[in-house]
Amino acid sequence: MSRNNVLRSAARRVRGGLRNWLADTRGATAAIFGLSAVPLIVAAGFTADYTHISRVQANLQSSVDEAVLQGARKGGDTAQIYFSSNFTDGSGATTNFPADAPASDGTYTGSASVTVPTLFGGIMGRSSYVVSASATASVKTVTSTSTDEATSGGASTGDGTGTESSTDSSASAGGICVLLLDKSASPAFLANSGASVTAPNCRMDVKSTSGRAATFNPGISLNFSKICIESNSVTDNASYQGHYTLNCSTVADPFAGTIKVPTSTDCTVSAGNYDKGSVTLSPGTYCGWFSFNNGPTVTFQPGVYVIKNGGWNVNGGTWTGSGVTFYFADTSKIQFNSGVNATLSAPTSGDYNGILFAEAGNLSTSDFIFDDSQGHDLTGLIYLPSRNVTFNSGSTATTTDHITMVFNRLTLNDTTWNFETAPAPGGITTSGKVTTVANSTGGTTTTGSTTGSSSGTSTQVTTVALIH
Repeated sequence: MSRNNVLRSAARRVRGGLRNWLADTRGATAAIFGLSAVPLIVAAGFTADYTHISRVQANLQSSVDEAVLQGARKGGDTAQIYFSSNFTDGSGATTNFPADAPASDGTYTGSASVTVPTLFGGIMGRSSYVVSASATASVKTVTSTSTDEATSGGASTGDGTGTESSTDSSASAGGICVLLLDKSASPAFLANSGASVTAPNCRMDVKSTSGRAATFNPGISLNFSKICIESNSVTDNASYQGHYTLNCSTVADPFAGTIKVPTSTDCTVSAGNYDKGSVTLSPGTYCGWFSFNNGPTVTFQPGVYVIKNGGWNVNGGTWTGSGVTFYFADTSKIQFNSGVNATLSAPTSGDYNGILFAEAGNLSTSDFIFDDSQGHDLTGLIYLPSRNVTFNSGSTATTTDHITMVFNRLTLNDTTWNFETAPAPGGITTSGKVTTVANSTGGTTTTGSTTGSSSGTSTQVTTVALIH
């Protein structure tokens, strides 16, 4: 064999040996890395389990709190119904909500527990954890008399200590006019430059627990009695501290499941175009898209207007209606565009007593926009829990609306607005019963009755407050 062939053969053997050595080294390295990664993976798994269990615990406690507040007022299966509608982490919870409310000592206590399976806990022999929550509410009734002239009803106002004082205003001072339901929105409430709200007797409740539950931008003026936000953090670009309260207990949605579905939603009117002039509309089911163009004057006869499979596109004009309810059978909407002036009030009796706007249950979220209103005078409950509502530039209310609003989210853009709480069912009925969402302090619901005379008004107020 020649010298060159010997060298080439030796080189091949060296290269082959080197490749084998490198392969062995890589395998050892991979094995070492794999072994070192095991504790990291286990730690990440336990972190995921802990985060999930903590979230379920928070949801369980919040659901029990709301159930106890409602159960203390009404008894029966009320607490269980509210718990079931609010607890979103499975159906296997064990609950204990007494049917009799309150107990002889004026308290009402409820509890719940649920088993939470783990993803990685089984490695350490712990495949699940049991989390539990309990709450106790105190029920108190006080009677007070004002010396003002008789009114159709009284309301309650909180002094921040859990006690109640009476007022003869038709709006509950501190009563909730705005309830925003989205628990994870960032933000659920957005106030942009030019937003001006005068509602000194109204409270806003924001249920979002997101790190940016609300955003306050420069150039705003929000005169609420209180802005109550469940989260511990907001985006405050306006240095608006002192105008809102964080870590605040908000109320449950008291209207969930209570709005009656219209007897018939068969189409009675299909698609239409109302241009200029005057038109009188009758109650019924309006299917498809309808246009209101060039500023028509629209009069609504009393009754329920069901809107489905489309919506109403409104461009200017004047709307007038007394004793009317607009019911959205699906994600249909009314798009209020340029220059609309609306004077609308809800019925004062019947199935839709006090309800101005409502929608079917369990709808997917969608937008609902008010653009460039030339003024509105609205009275009643606006119950649109699936809608992200926006009041855009130019929306103006020169009079005082008497409304209670329940939305998914709310955005105010360059809006001038004055409002008080609604009459029944969002405020006070003519008989004096307080059926408002309102509470005096975080986690308190209020009911009451009132009698009046020319010499004074006697108000009986029942407060229900969490005392844990």
